[in-house]
Amino acid sequence: MPTEAPSASPGVSPCQRTNVLAYGHKRRLTILFEHRHWWASRSFPNRGNPHSRDNFLVRNMRAALLALVITAAFSGSTTAQNRAANLVGSWQASGGGVGACTVELGNLNGLFGLTASSRLCLGQLGFLNGWKGEANGVSLLGLNGEVIGSFAVNGGELKGRMNDGTIISLTPASGQNLVSARSADCIHNPDHGYCADPSEVALPTAFPVAVKALHPLAIRQRPTAQSTSLGTIPDGQCFIIEGCTDTSEGAKCHIPEATGIPSGWASKHFIQDGTWFVGFQNFC
Repeated sequence: MPTEAPSASPGVSPCQRTNVLAYGHKRRLTILFEHRHWWASRSFPNRGNPHSRDNFLVRNMRAALLALVITAAFSGSTTAQNRAANLVGSWQASGGGVGACTVELGNLNGLFGLTASSRLCLGQLGFLNGWKGEANGVSLLGLNGEVIGSFAVNGGELKGRMNDGTIISLTPASGQNLVSARSADCIHNPDHGYCADPSEVALPTAFPVAVKALHPLAIRQRPTAQSTSLGTIPDGQCFIIEGCTDTSEGAKCHIPEATGIPSGWASKHFIQDGTWFVGFQNFC
């Protein structure tokens, strides 16, 4: 005989029983949700509101990033100020027909960079009006704020070149401290191992141009150190380049055809034993 389905509670229809069960489940879910919402609001401000939670996280992330940027900027500014402070004072200039002149590098903000002046100087140094620290040295500024000379620490003095080609040395005359001569965060000149002149580090601005090797340079078929070697440019030899390109191995410059050496690529900057060097200077 077929069995009967279990009977419902006396006086309660199957539909009514289903509604009661559904209501009970809904009520338990409601209580559970309210409990979770209460706990979240106690442990995380406005956690029950997803928009408020997102805004809270965004605000904290922005605050952290802002603090990081300010710290980095302050650190960089302090480092630059410390470097500049070591160079403030009097310098005796020599070379290039400048005469027996003195250069004063000040520590006050002027119209263009920090204040600077010269006394009894001939040539472009006579128009010195300011100066600023660079990654590899110092730039001297003219009457309109233009760079008139670039210098780098070389032993116990500053050596560099004026825009007119004059080579000048600046010797400390008031006890300046040049202990950072062999800085680890600069590109070096292979001739002396100290930070290269900023004008030596920069790429040429006009092509074609005759340049001079500061170190034996390999000529490569393509602008990469893994490319086939076509020959070597000896230290001190002048050669012509017609353009440069930036690569992950540093700047590579192209040597054109019919210049007396193989046409290929030479390194403007190269790395040796973990130190970066300048491959050639931008004039001959």
